[in-house]
Amino acid sequence: MQRPMLHAATDYRAQSMTSLRRKITFGYFLAAGAVLALALLQFAVLGLVERGLARGEAVADLLQDSLEMRRNEKKYFLSGDDADLSAALDHAERGLARLRDQAKLFNRLASPAELGQLEASLTRYHELLTSYATASRAEREGISEQARSAGHLASQTAKILSRRERDELTAKVERSVNALIAFSIPAVILVLVGGRTLAARILSPIKALETDLKPIGEGRYRHLALPTMDREIVSFTRTFNSMLAELQARQDQLRHSERLASLGTLVSGVAHELNNPLGNISSSTQLLIEGGEATPAEQRCTWLRQIEGETERARGIVRTLLDYAGKEPLRPRQMECVALEEILVAARASVARSATSIARIVLDVPPELVLIADEERLRQVFINLMKNGLDACGPTGALRVSAQLSTWAASTPDAAAWTLGGEPLARDPEQPLILIRVEDDGPGIPPTILPRVFDPFFTTRETGLGTGLGLYIVQEIAQEHGGCVSAENRPQGGARFTLWLPTSCDQADA
Repeated sequence: MQRPMLHAATDYRAQSMTSLRRKITFGYFLAAGAVLALALLQFAVLGLVERGLARGEAVADLLQDSLEMRRNEKKYFLSGDDADLSAALDHAERGLARLRDQAKLFNRLASPAELGQLEASLTRYHELLTSYATASRAEREGISEQARSAGHLASQTAKILSRRERDELTAKVERSVNALIAFSIPAVILVLVGGRTLAARILSPIKALETDLKPIGEGRYRHLALPTMDREIVSFTRTFNSMLAELQARQDQLRHSERLASLGTLVSGVAHELNNPLGNISSSTQLLIEGGEATPAEQRCTWLRQIEGETERARGIVRTLLDYAGKEPLRPRQMECVALEEILVAARASVARSATSIARIVLDVPPELVLIADEERLRQVFINLMKNGLDACGPTGALRVSAQLSTWAASTPDAAAWTLGGEPLARDPEQPLILIRVEDDGPGIPPTILPRVFDPFFTTRETGLGTGLGLYIVQEIAQEHGGCVSAENRPQGGARFTLWLPTSCDQADA
């Protein structure tokens, strides 16, 4: 016997589909853009620092020339060595050359007046030192004082430029580092959040599919729901669901073949079932013949009623076998709008043989619940469920039958329940349906036999006390009406059988 199939809700209505490839590509370009922008910012910062270092080097060279110029000047005035004079003049010329060659660079550090003053000081200094060698002793003292004053002014201005350049470079580096940090933090956050979001949008549907596939691996076939509208996931889900639908069709064919192949296992039980009513009929007939006219009329009526009852019992056994062995799938014969409460009241009356038995079956069914159904066949469903429940809970137990209006989405079977059918309901999970529960307070169903309760010819009763077709007929009739049925154990004890039945002709025929 193949395992049952339960299709989960699947909605293929028109929606704009996305693509996993597009999401991954978008995430890649987003990360690449953030990295590229960060690299460009770093490149700009490094360029700024490099230009600052070049400018600092030029200012440092100017300062060094001014200091060396003063040092050689002092040595010359003390020793009178012409080499010191030549060195001082040489450094002064270098300083003037730097000011002229790198005018743009120095213009960023000082005003034109300051640069003009520095250039004038260096020029004046060079002229005074040059004239010092040919001046008379009386003139040299005045020239030396003026040269020292011009040199001092030039070196002090160079120091100011050097300090200003160093402060400016430090400030720019700080601003650049702050800008780099300010951009890096949101860039890193963007990459992390974007990566996490992208991973969630990609991995969540895959995890959802993995979760939906677990019941299939356990033998409980369910159609996969669409966890996302990504094209690749949609394509996989539709293909997989098509495969499940094909598998279900093949299982239906196999089940029909199994019906015919398993008839032999029913022979002994059916023979005993038929022998009992036939034996009772034979006994009552013999008593009628032997008693003849001398038998009181009341006794003869009793024996005749027994013969009629046992005949109807045998006819029911034969009808059950014919229904099961029928080649074509059963379909509701007389579909009409009926009140569920009336069907359940009639079923309870058929099951209960005394007021005590009727009291043990509690009905909690709103009178306004109606559905399109074959009343006779649906009544048979509840007769079978009520008989099983009363047998399970014993002479002191109770049975409760409740019903309410619900939807498939709001009442999907629990994963622990053993469920058959449900495909028509799962196609439109928001459509209203009737949810019916038949609960007893008996010992429950052993977990080892729960998956087999709807199998044909499966029974836990002794041979001859049951055909094993009651629950099989229940699930057959439920699926004929476009619904489904499940069996499970209640947390507080006892068994629960749940039926989902559509409330419209379209659903019943689906």
